[in-house]
Amino acid sequence: DEYVLLITHADGPNLTQDAGGFGLLSIVQYFANIAQQDRPRTLAVMLDSQHFTPHRHMDDWYAMHPEIVERIIATIGVEHLGQREYVERGTRFVQSGLPETTIIFVQDNDRLIEGAIEGVKAFAVPRTMVQSPPRGGQGNWSGMSDVAVKKNYPGYGISTNMSAYWSTRAGIDTFDKNLFVKQVGLAAHLTGVLMTLSVEELALPADD
Repeated sequence: DEYVLLITHADGPNLTQDAGGFGLLSIVQYFANIAQQDRPRTLAVMLDSQHFTPHRHMDDWYAMHPEIVERIIATIGVEHLGQREYVERGTRFVQSGLPETTIIFVQDNDRLIEGAIEGVKAFAVPRTMVQSPPRGGQGNWSGMSDVAVKKNYPGYGISTNMSAYWSTRAGIDTFDKNLFVKQVGLAAHLTGVLMTLSVEELALPADD
């Protein structure tokens, strides 16, 4: 069996940080409605409980679970969904009235990039950028998305710019349910791409 690893963190200080868990639950619920014989790969879920721990990742989850790791062929990191943009206006930190910018990180693979662009259009996710950092000049991997590049898996990351990132008062009033639904639809689409492309189609460029 081949696994697609869904990863987020579960130890954030506010809703802004911890919306990724709701995203993974939504993805799993979606695929649970598809007959098992029509799901070519298994979804494995990992909730990182050390994301905000000082000297984080003292426990190496990958070393602790080789029976899972040996089956992983692709990964997607999901976090910070449904967020509204905050800006400084004088001495006040207020909502701008716009959704926070969504960023899709993609490994260096034309099929994966095409799949991301298709998903953004299909679910009409506003203010979204598709970036492939390994190609150079497109920023860096961020947050949970960097599992793909650190472990050299074909994969995606979905996150936001996080203008209210460190606010301890980021509660339900900062949450945009309509944006969340669109982002989850996009995340499910990206997961579907990883579920259905062949290993050969998912392959990354060989290191020089």
